[in-house]
Amino acid sequence: MHYPFAYVPFHRQRLIFLILFVLTLIVMGVLTWMGRPLGEAGASIIDFELAGTLSKAQTIMAGWGEANKQVARWQTYVDFVYLVLYPLTITLGCGLAARQFSAGSWLVTVGLYVAWAQFVAGLLDAIEDVALLQLLQGSQNPSLPLIARWCALPKFAIVILGLIYVLIGVLTWGFKRPDKLGADYPPM
Repeated sequence: MHYPFAYVPFHRQRLIFLILFVLTLIVMGVLTWMGRPLGEAGASIIDFELAGTLSKAQTIMAGWGEANKQVARWQTYVDFVYLVLYPLTITLGCGLAARQFSAGSWLVTVGLYVAWAQFVAGLLDAIEDVALLQLLQGSQNPSLPLIARWCALPKFAIVILGLIYVLIGVLTWGFKRPDKLGADYPPM
């Protein structure tokens, strides 16, 4: 198994990562801004994602009112853009972070699996969003909040694992001797 972006030259990986990172932050900012009215109404979109039961999801939606349900719908539509951006960004970040470790190290192997797992997180996020949209459109299907919750929990775990891996790579890079910086890394 190879790193997902192994075919992209290293200097381009860094550029693509920076572009995706900025776009991810912009969309994250938009989502945060859009979600403010929901939190002010008593429950964030994350609370809704993790509701787990139809009664709890309905209580959240009732607390939001019709105007905020519309906000939640739009926020979920924008999340479809986000769920494309963040897996790509974290995947590239994992690949760049893996370059900080010795070839053949178990940390490189971990990075490879964490990088590929980000695509699973994006898929789980898409399934979760579809379930949430159906609830927001009035579905009474009691399995939808459960589906959303059981997609959200592993999604968050995978993303957090990826962010921790990238952070470890950044910290490792920060503590490398100057003569070791920029050393070529074997392809994954």
